[in-house]
Amino acid sequence: MLNILKSAWKTSREFTASLLVSQRRSNVSDEDAQSGAALSPQSILRKREDLSEQLPRALVAAFNTEPLEPNDPRFVGREEELAALLDALEDWRNGRASLTAITAPHGAGITSLLNQVRSKVQPAEILSCLSLAMRPCSAAEALRLMNSIFEFEPAPETVSEMVLAIKNSPPRVIIIDDGHMLLSRKMGNMAAVQTIGAILVATQHCHCWIVGCAKQAWRRLSFLYQSDRFFNRIIELDYFSAGEMSDIIERRFYGLGYEWSERLALEEDKADPMPAKFKQLHDISNGLPEMAFFFLLFAMEKEPDVEAFGLSQFSHLDTGIIKTCSEEELFSLAEIFVHGVMEHADHETLFRISPEQSLLRLERLCRAGILHRIATGEHYTSNSYYLSPILAQAMVSHLVLSNRLY
Repeated sequence: MLNILKSAWKTSREFTASLLVSQRRSNVSDEDAQSGAALSPQSILRKREDLSEQLPRALVAAFNTEPLEPNDPRFVGREEELAALLDALEDWRNGRASLTAITAPHGAGITSLLNQVRSKVQPAEILSCLSLAMRPCSAAEALRLMNSIFEFEPAPETVSEMVLAIKNSPPRVIIIDDGHMLLSRKMGNMAAVQTIGAILVATQHCHCWIVGCAKQAWRRLSFLYQSDRFFNRIIELDYFSAGEMSDIIERRFYGLGYEWSERLALEEDKADPMPAKFKQLHDISNGLPEMAFFFLLFAMEKEPDVEAFGLSQFSHLDTGIIKTCSEEELFSLAEIFVHGVMEHADHETLFRISPEQSLLRLERLCRAGILHRIATGEHYTSNSYYLSPILAQAMVSHLVLSNRLY
């Protein structure tokens, strides 16, 4: 009992100390949070909230990172990937097997790409879309998940019954997003993944299946269950190139009728300065839209009396907070990143720690700006956590180099 009390006291003391360190870092960041400065994740969170007061709301809204709807004029690039998806549709229309996976790092735009496919489905064709909101952890849960697409009455109770019912249903295009939710460390996950996999493989000649999955979760699923061996087409997305990033910014900015003051002041026969600025922004963000959009907006300065904006020096991300993470925190971050989102109770079970220990670890990482919390309003063990998207690239690099992620 004495050892347990000592351990709890030590954990509480370390947590309090980490909060004080985070607070001191936060104060420094606030003082230095000007254009061109290195901004901590905490400072970015606060500055992002202030953008709507400092800039026109329409401008801030134009650079939000919500998935783009079908035929949105702001959709840029992805020509090869979209062509591959259209080939998958044609294979299905011509009676060939069509089982396609799209993988990409977090924040690279899987959902936006999948939404563009929806506009390519012909009016006479049936389209079903499913965004996974729960992790199936048994064969029965997997069957219920599949039945939510087709809505059979009564619902098939075995894989054989489900396959037969799906084969006998009218052909359709089925888009499943958030495939990372298929991954879980809970008991029964293998049975669930195998059930869904068997159904997809058995019905791929009847229906066009398209599954979007985060890159790291796809790697884990392929390692554990060889999922990559059963798809006849795997499309890999990456973050945006410098040219694509420039095009994205120009479309969103000029769509509002604004001008860049650097171009208004440009002398004749002088080179356009904006491509170099956008290239610099791409290098800072490595093509991650969420990071690029924030640093772009943070650098914008409204010109008086004209509908134009200039750009001050771009800030960049201060990743020093990552190096303060303990070994236990790094393991937690690796699993949360791979899973996409993790509930407090799952984190507690996975690492075999008490609810209080789990809470302290997760909340310390939230306080540092590394994790974001999804609060349910109920008991804290029902809250969920995910990695700050703006930190995704830096965190993945650190986890790989420290052998916490494969």
